[in-house]
Amino acid sequence: MAAKTSRLSRFNNLEFILGALLTVVICLAVLLSDVLFPGGAEKIDLMARLAKPFTSAAHPLGTDPLGRDVLARVVAGGKISLLVGFTSVIGAVVFGVIVGLLFTGTLAIVALMAWKGGNERRDVTFLASAAGLGGVCTALATLV
Repeated sequence: MAAKTSRLSRFNNLEFILGALLTVVICLAVLLSDVLFPGGAEKIDLMARLAKPFTSAAHPLGTDPLGRDVLARVVAGGKISLLVGFTSVIGAVVFGVIVGLLFTGTLAIVALMAWKGGNERRDVTFLASAAGLGGVCTALATLV
């Protein structure tokens, strides 16, 4: 007999805790980038051009040939990545809800027509095939 595992057992997993903590830290760094890097990613420090990583507290990941802080630029790129990620998730949820409501309504119409005694075979066939389109959309979405 298989042992029952608690839903909270994942919180006892060290990898899960470290991954969640790292994700939170990265998201906070991206969201607080204006506070952490007041000059932004484009601030130039000519005296620190081509600074090596981990040699300066002012530029932990070093600087590029123009003297821009690499960490500030990575965090600025993270801001764009979070924006794209959240936008695509919200778009997928909105699309999924709309498609789900449309095809759920189609199934309700088929059931209503059958209950009312509708013998229009063509209408029922069309609506039933339209109801199956939701599964096709889901399958295509998982492939992409």
